[in-house]
Amino acid sequence: NELPGVISATVTLEWPNRVQIAVQEDTPVAIWVQGGQSYWINAEGYLTPARGETPELLQILSESEELMEDAEGNLLRAFVPLDVLSGAQQLQMLRPELSSFYYRPTDGLSFEDVQGWRVYLGVGTNMHQKLVVYEAVVTDLQERTLQPEYISVSNPEKPYYQAFGLRN
Repeated sequence: NELPGVISATVTLEWPNRVQIAVQEDTPVAIWVQGGQSYWINAEGYLTPARGETPELLQILSESEELMEDAEGNLLRAFVPLDVLSGAQQLQMLRPELSSFYYRPTDGLSFEDVQGWRVYLGVGTNMHQKLVVYEAVVTDLQERTLQPEYISVSNPEKPYYQAFGLRN
């Protein structure tokens, strides 16, 4: 029988009345928050219901209605695609001041810039390149005194933005 979050359990019996149980738990690497529920994400991207507070872990806040599940639709085997997880982990390394990111299947990962707009970065492990392009777009907008509503560098070769009062 499976127990979420447990990789293995070994039971050792010794005569006459001694029982030793060794449990190996799956270590969470991030937290997935969706629909008011928190789930731990392991290194392979699988979700298990969170059992306790882990404020030191990276948070990914899903803006999707449906939880991503495996082919059988089993909630305990629900997963986060590895390109989402690895992208969020890389972003946290590059921007340690950010402890949470948003996620939508259509837009990938995003965060709220301290200046008040949303930054869309997509998924994958080329976040360094995307952040370089993002900084160049911000510099250009500031030079033109434009205030963006959002900036997308999901495709770093074709970044775009929506500025207040402008459509591009």
